[in-house]
Amino acid sequence: MEAKHPADALLQVARTAFGTLTRSLDEHVLSPAGDHADAFLHRLQLVPKAEFDRLKAELDTLQQKVTRLEDLLSALIENKQADR
Repeated sequence: MEAKHPADALLQVARTAFGTLTRSLDEHVLSPAGDHADAFLHRLQLVPKAEFDRLKAELDTLQQKVTRLEDLLSALIENKQADR
């Protein structure tokens, strides 16, 4: 069996260490991060912009109606208290 040159042996050790390091990073850092990112994106429940805009306009309309009803209720309460 022929002896390896010291530089070749060192290069082989470096390759092995680098391979181990990259596998470890992939298993412990990159894969779990990818799983978390997928879960996060899944929870976002994205909707098209047109649907978002429609829902926002509907919400704005409902908020205006609630404000008008609150004002009307306050006026009715004041009138009732004034009649007493």
